Amino acid sequence: MASILTRTVHFVVGGATLLSGGLLDCPTPFHASCEAGISNLDALMRNFTADEPALLLPFIDRNSPFVQMHPLSWAVNRLVYQGMLGLEVFSTAPLLLQQHKVDGISSRDLSALQTSEFPFLLSNVAVSPGNSWSAYQIPLYLDEETGLAVMSIFNDDELYTVDQVEAAIGLLNNIERMNRQSGCYGEDSGQYLYDSYFNDNNTAADNETKCWIPVIVFSDIRAIFEEWLKVVANHDHPPALVVDIKEKIEKYAEPTLVDGVWVVSYEISNSQYNQLTLQIADGGLAVDNVELVVVDMETIPDELKDESYVRLQTFLSQLAREAAGNDPVLGQSIEVPVQRSGTYRRCKAGSCETGNLYTDAIRWYTKSDIAFQGSGGFRGSGWAAGGVQVSDLWGALPFDNDVCTGVISGANMFQLFNHSVFKATFEGEDTENGGLLLQVSGMRLSYNLELPDASRIVKMEIWNEETDTYSDVEPQKLYSFASDSYICFSEDLYPVFLGEASLHRPGEIPGFVGDTPIIQSVAADYLAQFQDKPYDPYIPGSRLVNRTDILEPLNFIQTADDCLPDEYWEVNNSTCAPCPSEPSAAFLSERAEFDAKDNLYVDIKLVNVALSSIAVTVKALPSYVAIESVTNEAGNTTKFSIFQKSIGMLPGETLTLNVTVDFDALEPGTAQGSVAFGVIDGGSFPKCTGRDATFEVFARKYPSEQLNQLGSLRYVGFALAAIACVLALAATLWVFMFREKHVVKVMQPNFLCMISIGVFILALAIVPASIDDQILSEEAAGMACMSVPWLLSIGFTISMSALFSKLWRIHRLFAATRRGRRVQLKEKDVIAPFALMFLFNFSVVLAWTIWAPLKFERVIVVDEPWNSYGNCQSEDEQLGNILTAVAFLVNAGPLVAAAYMAYQVRNVSDEFSEAKRVGLALFMWVQLFLVAGPMYFLIKSDNPSGRYFLEIGSMFVISVSMLSLIFVPIVWSKQKHSMMYSRRNLGEENNESSVADESKVSHVASGLGSTGSEHQGSQQYNRENRLEQYSLRDKGPKVTGVHWSPTPANAREEPKSNYSLK
Repeated sequence: MASILTRTVHFVVGGATLLSGGLLDCPTPFHASCEAGISNLDALMRNFTADEPALLLPFIDRNSPFVQMHPLSWAVNRLVYQGMLGLEVFSTAPLLLQQHKVDGISSRDLSALQTSEFPFLLSNVAVSPGNSWSAYQIPLYLDEETGLAVMSIFNDDELYTVDQVEAAIGLLNNIERMNRQSGCYGEDSGQYLYDSYFNDNNTAADNETKCWIPVIVFSDIRAIFEEWLKVVANHDHPPALVVDIKEKIEKYAEPTLVDGVWVVSYEISNSQYNQLTLQIADGGLAVDNVELVVVDMETIPDELKDESYVRLQTFLSQLAREAAGNDPVLGQSIEVPVQRSGTYRRCKAGSCETGNLYTDAIRWYTKSDIAFQGSGGFRGSGWAAGGVQVSDLWGALPFDNDVCTGVISGANMFQLFNHSVFKATFEGEDTENGGLLLQVSGMRLSYNLELPDASRIVKMEIWNEETDTYSDVEPQKLYSFASDSYICFSEDLYPVFLGEASLHRPGEIPGFVGDTPIIQSVAADYLAQFQDKPYDPYIPGSRLVNRTDILEPLNFIQTADDCLPDEYWEVNNSTCAPCPSEPSAAFLSERAEFDAKDNLYVDIKLVNVALSSIAVTVKALPSYVAIESVTNEAGNTTKFSIFQKSIGMLPGETLTLNVTVDFDALEPGTAQGSVAFGVIDGGSFPKCTGRDATFEVFARKYPSEQLNQLGSLRYVGFALAAIACVLALAATLWVFMFREKHVVKVMQPNFLCMISIGVFILALAIVPASIDDQILSEEAAGMACMSVPWLLSIGFTISMSALFSKLWRIHRLFAATRRGRRVQLKEKDVIAPFALMFLFNFSVVLAWTIWAPLKFERVIVVDEPWNSYGNCQSEDEQLGNILTAVAFLVNAGPLVAAAYMAYQVRNVSDEFSEAKRVGLALFMWVQLFLVAGPMYFLIKSDNPSGRYFLEIGSMFVISVSMLSLIFVPIVWSKQKHSMMYSRRNLGEENNESSVADESKVSHVASGLGSTGSEHQGSQQYNRENRLEQYSLRDKGPKVTGVHWSPTPANAREEPKSNYSLK
């Protein structure tokens, strides 16, 4: 596989300015004033690359007076880089995306810089389609000559920027995909198959492959860079080279391999040439070695100034003259007097016009509360009322400093300006310290120069844009500020006042330089607003005021005596600082847990996290907690006493405290308390004594074990079961004894026996329900659990099928009577309901027993390990719940149907019909289910006694209610009819003796009558028939029996009914 890459390639990131000096410097190519600039960089690059493949990535010049004043503005970069040097790409900060007049706050016209032939390389942005740069910005540049795939990643806190890691990984994946498609990792079978459709001879495989080497140029602070590098270097497709140009990181000052990635770091400069030489391995993908060439390019040897150098330098000199001759009007202003002439220094005497303009501009640009700049840099001859030109701005302030921003408290603001007023001379002359006076915007600073030098400020006020009024500065309030990079990092003691050493209070932010234009560009954009109405530097009035009428100085200066209890005196900054939020001593564990069974002793480690020695003492100790001993790091153990004054701890020392709990002093339950050690000597933070190191103590003393077994309550269940079973057996025996009695026959003895036997079995379910692991093993108790649904199901099936069958027969006979039809029903006709119910119940309970049998388990109450209760539950709880619901529905259906039929036959005569009684029993069952069901779920599962009482009570009531409502009326009817027959038989015996002779005479005389036996049978039939006829009174036909038979042949016809009862 061939590669387009040569063995060695060179890569240069250029930060040079376009000109080699100022506008009027370097009039000829060999002039001594020619320093640095793109001409020197280009000459050095030609010399060091030796005609080998090389790539220059220029960072455009956007801050020099040259690009500010040239007619093409920033677009003059394109004229040089693309037009003269033939470059195809450039890069710079994301700020550029807001600098075209249609995109942001700038009035600058950059349309000549926008071209697809010279695109803007920036990789971690997502430019809105509405932005004018959307068509001219690219995330990745592929250089054909070197084979480098270059990305440029900047800080991600600017407009349009996206996450740096995501941007890098996405582009690296894209490069890997291109290399794979090009066959750089071997033949891609999928691509080969696709290409074969277009080239039968597959000659494409013989073409030269394009393999790209990923290179990332990174510009952000060190902390962000190192976090980003960790992720990107360990990516599946890492870059070959990473170049950090924000600040020099010493460990990467020379090219270094980090997880297989070459990393180099240097600060890009307009006076230093940095060239990277890459040694490419065979195959064109791996970088074997990287070398960094660093050369000072302020001046270069004359032998490097070849024809190309002379041609470029001559062209740049011509452009410089054009810029010097072009001085566009930026905006309108009132007249500004001379700021500096000879030894005269207007700005060093107090508030000055150019100071107001520049501070107003940077406050406007950063939207800060206040802005300030040193007076020493302002100069110039001022300008007449009217248009302000670019040369006026550069003449007023020729130093191209950056904008610096931060947040400061009122107290530290006072320290800053008190130093300024104290140092400044307030003379309009060129004095040594006169330039330390700070010009301000957004505030009014009043001072009294007649007061002692140590404190001259008498009032500090902040301008409120909304109300157009001033308000006093508050010491603890935070204010955002803007200044220039010289004040923040270089001038006198101002870097101390604006740095981390002073601005460390919560919310304060030390001064820093972001990605902003130089202050001259900011001032130009600010002046562009003033086209119709001129800028007035005297609005809103004088900003630096000498108030000799105020004799009391403002007192924001603190002493050690002013510090509050939670503050300490910071000597270096002469201020009260808050005590550290973290204690000097800390326990490594936040809590210690004890229980009477397992954890009687716990070791807790106390660490001195301060940088100096401290002393600690017990501040809080619960009465039931004791510290037995203290062990230091050397292993020396001493007894501990709460009466000892303190324990000394060296920096970083760890003490082990052996802590125990006296459980005899505790009641059952959980006791919680705090052990606190107070710092009585704050070490590096004197007077910070109230910071405690604490840990929580949780001591659990469990009560005696509570099993919540049924105990003697089970005997109540046994008694209820015995009562119900005895009543059921008594009812069965009674039916057997009086089975030949007519009243019993009418009620069908077989059905009565089924009811009593079913109730007997149902009542037996109370017995296994009363069993738990107190009297049997858990295995046996589990068998008892499963027997309960079996007994309930069988008992309910037997009883319910009998009741259902009786009601069904009555309902059919009742319906037939109303329609005037004859119906004969036999016992075999009612076997089906019993068989069907039994089959369903048996199947469900059998499946329940096989797949989800009930087991007796002891359940621990949540958060109460001493408290448990026994419970019957299925191993597969979900399936068990489903089968329980199915069993309920199987039995609830016949119950509802029977209740409905009982309601339908409610008008049948009471004398010989049990329909109403059966219906009443069924309705009682339904009511019981409706009441007991919700109550069962309302009783918590950890209250087994309550649930047990509800269960056995329900089963007992169901059993006894059915026996009472069915058998008590039958017994009463039997007794009633027995008494009635006795009286009737006694009367008939007397009548028979008186008419016996008459009957005989009549029989003999006629010779046509019936025999004596026939007559006697007829009399008996008539007597029974009268008892068993249908009642036609009240609301209609009422059935008094449930079985019919035809009238005997020898009986007389009765006109009242077509049927008689058996």
